[in-house]
Amino acid sequence: DKKENTASGVGSAIGMAVGGPVGGVVGGIIGRVFGCFLPDTQITMKNGLTKSIIDINLNDDIAIGGRVFAHAKFLVNDLYDYKDIKVSGSYMVNENNKWLRVEESKLSKSLGNKEHIVYTLGTDSRRILINNILFTDYFEVDEYFNNWKNHSIELQEQNKNILNAI
Repeated sequence: DKKENTASGVGSAIGMAVGGPVGGVVGGIIGRVFGCFLPDTQITMKNGLTKSIIDINLNDDIAIGGRVFAHAKFLVNDLYDYKDIKVSGSYMVNENNKWLRVEESKLSKSLGNKEHIVYTLGTDSRRILINNILFTDYFEVDEYFNNWKNHSIELQEQNKNILNAI
């Protein structure tokens, strides 16, 4: 699919949005830790309609999550089926008013360790609604987002020092 091939670079879009080139590298690594959704996953928009996650644009308004400020794709090998939603096991879902990782839920089923291209979002309210099921966005909580930005700034300085020492 052409859109899949030309969408934001694998693992780097969110990192770039937050921390520039170094953030892009960090984003690629983190993409293997945190996860995302298959490209055709239908995200509930603010107006109540749905849109495939691959077609979400920056500044789109999604239900509960609000404005989308980051959109990225990653390669993962821990895909699960959670109530017919294909999602990485490391993603957080609200189940019976309790947050847990998809892989921890008795309702989820591992789909093996085959590599998949998946997509994720960064939203103002850190939430994504899919089929009336609430997930966190990539950053999960504001504290993580703020810590990640600060860490990215530290990494930029460290990487500059490493490159200048070569």
